[in-house]
Amino acid sequence: SKMLRGASLLLVLFAAIGEGLEAPPRAWWSRRAALQGLVVAAPVCAETIDVTDPAAASVARGVVLRNGLRYVDEEVGTGGSPRWGEVLRIGYTQWVRDVNGTLETVEKVDSFLVKHGNGRIIRGLDEGLHTMRVGGTRQIEVPPQLGYVNVGLGPFPEKARTIRRFQKALDAMGDTGAVVFQVQLLEKWKDAADLGYYDDASFSEDEIAIIMMQAQRAADAATLSQ
Repeated sequence: SKMLRGASLLLVLFAAIGEGLEAPPRAWWSRRAALQGLVVAAPVCAETIDVTDPAAASVARGVVLRNGLRYVDEEVGTGGSPRWGEVLRIGYTQWVRDVNGTLETVEKVDSFLVKHGNGRIIRGLDEGLHTMRVGGTRQIEVPPQLGYVNVGLGPFPEKARTIRRFQKALDAMGDTGAVVFQVQLLEKWKDAADLGYYDDASFSEDEIAIIMMQAQRAADAATLSQ
């Protein structure tokens, strides 16, 4: 029933908040809201450009979304685009650009699994992946507000030395820097354990707002009791 789905969704939200993560945006658990979100974040400019090494300059080219996300396709894939809730296998190289435009290389990862839209990776990367096609390569520039805004968000380096360098680079990023990815979408497949929340359009906008409000009240109450 809708009530049981609402209760289950609240448990998911409570778990995320308890781990210090933001509750997933509406686009991550409502098809209707996802479509509306894509309309709101429609590109404000787009052009065909020559791709250069990200160390050469800021990604002041390609597609720029109203939320500040920038991306440019180095190669458009021939496969399908990801759906919310699918498992993606990506490869990526990551840089952090500071306020002076200096790029710090973080790491290169050949294979990394992502549950698309579950709020575990930074939102800018998730949104940048959403319009890719399997087999494609895209350079994505993530502004600070769509990046590592909460503890626990990935992708995050595993080696201690790389973590220290990464954290130092994030501190130097300021409000005008960015996290830059060169990402390849290698594979995608449906998650057999998915309960259907990502494609569930049965919740109205009002119901979603109520669920979010109740989750926030529970989080506030938990904070006050500590």
